[in-house]
Amino acid sequence: MRGKFDCVFYSLQQNQIMKRFLFVFLFLSTLPVYSQDPTKNKRTCRLVFPERQKDTPKFVYLFDGKKNQRVYLANTNFSKVVNLPTGELTLLMARNEIADSKNLLPGAPRLKIPETVRDFYIRPIQ
Repeated sequence: MRGKFDCVFYSLQQNQIMKRFLFVFLFLSTLPVYSQDPTKNKRTCRLVFPERQKDTPKFVYLFDGKKNQRVYLANTNFSKVVNLPTGELTLLMARNEIADSKNLLPGAPRLKIPETVRDFYIRPIQ
């Protein structure tokens, strides 16, 4: 025999199910946002030129052993952010693009960067 409270009990059960479904849906929808965190394995640097001389080039190239990255040396004393690969690396700075990694410039400035360093500034000595 059914009473008038069966309907209320049924709607309470349905309400609890909807709340759980909504909670699970919201939780699962946030997972892609956390998995795509851009700072997780990112490594960056900026070049700093506090006292730029007139003969300083407008562009330099940072060579990480595999590829060149052209960096514009702005008049604002800071370059734009340069993305670098992870792991231990040696950066070489040159006025011209380095075409062959076997024929590196002997006098070009080099900077060894440990794997643990993530974000840093480079101030070339003029």
